[in-house]
Amino acid sequence: MHGQYTARISTCYCFFPSTKWGITDYYYYSEKFLDNPSEITALSISFRSCPRDWSRLENLKHLELNDWEEIRDSVDFYALPKLVSLDISGTDSQCLPPSLGALPNLQALSISNRSMVYLPAELGKLMELRELNFWRCNHLDWDSAFQVLSKLSKLEALSISSCDLKKIPTSLSGLKSLKCLSISSNPNFDFQSLVDAAQFIPNLIHLDVEGNDLTDMPNSIHQISSLRSLNLSNNALTKLSAGLGSMYQLSCLDVSNNNFSNSTPLDALSGLSALTYLEVRDCQLTSIPNSIYGLVSLTSLDISQNPLGDIPMPERKLPNLQHIYLENCQLNAIPTIIYQLPTLRTLSLGDNAISNLDKKLLDFKQLKYLYLEGNSLKKIPNWVLDIEKLDQLHVKGNPGTLKFIKKNLHPLSTKFLTDLEDILFWDFGITPERSRVG
Repeated sequence: MHGQYTARISTCYCFFPSTKWGITDYYYYSEKFLDNPSEITALSISFRSCPRDWSRLENLKHLELNDWEEIRDSVDFYALPKLVSLDISGTDSQCLPPSLGALPNLQALSISNRSMVYLPAELGKLMELRELNFWRCNHLDWDSAFQVLSKLSKLEALSISSCDLKKIPTSLSGLKSLKCLSISSNPNFDFQSLVDAAQFIPNLIHLDVEGNDLTDMPNSIHQISSLRSLNLSNNALTKLSAGLGSMYQLSCLDVSNNNFSNSTPLDALSGLSALTYLEVRDCQLTSIPNSIYGLVSLTSLDISQNPLGDIPMPERKLPNLQHIYLENCQLNAIPTIIYQLPTLRTLSLGDNAISNLDKKLLDFKQLKYLYLEGNSLKKIPNWVLDIEKLDQLHVKGNPGTLKFIKKNLHPLSTKFLTDLEDILFWDFGITPERSRVG
């Protein structure tokens, strides 16, 4: 078969598409290369051997190099002018080869290297690079590294994860095309240093600082005025800074897995008039903060895994809410507020103690996804199937699940499932056809 092939070179096999089965395996010998190397566009090498003649890989676009320390002297980047993405991992050298700068079309680069101390200056010559990922680069000199990175004029996405990064150098501000920045899993990271540099990046729209054990956030966070999406999850925050409330352009916010314990630390949310998506999972909340009810633009709210118990009717409603997730919130019944949200398309109430369903659910004219798994429903009423636009119903793990399924899926039943594109009963993996009998 001719065309673009993907090859994975492992200890034993290479894989190519075939005309009949989609995959044909070729046994690989270290002393013999592939039959049609010019047809390979993606190659992964994960053992201690590599091609002898890289020039034959003239159409290679995607390359994954594992166990780099074993093959680094054999790789010829000069022979790969069409390479678009490169993943180098398992390295044990203090620096990457300068020949990396000879990849004129490289757009994505991922590096994992516990021993690397500095980046070659030639990496700054990758003028087409859009995405750069560092993982477990624990010993890298970040001051010098950012001096190199600041030359990447087209870089749009930068991720630094599990690298023991402590502080962001001011040279980060040189990345004027940067749109997405992720600094995750770097304990004792200085959040203020990031804000000081990122506020001068005009196109930065997404910031992820997940899992850094942050205990507070700078009031100056609002100075990153271009931000539309902010991920603060999996930290040790006990409150949100007042500055967050001035980020009027923010549309997506995730503060899950922090310890707010009560609603007061979330008062800053009230100023986020443009917020459409909010995650507040597992934050030890015992009530829904009033500041959330003031988010008139909100369309999706996930407040699962908080011990809310009974939810009283608030003075204000969420007029545009379409998706709400209240999983594992110690609910004994569907909260009254739910019936005041006529635009709901997703209602997720899994892993609670709900024992009855109210026919008011039939009033939801836009509801497509209903999640009731893991509750205490001894009887699941048939009328739930008459919700007008319901596409998916999840009822696994209720006392009445088996009876409900037997009644509605038995081949001799006179009433079959109807008006559903896709109804999922995960206990049995059944997806019935859309039809009615009788």
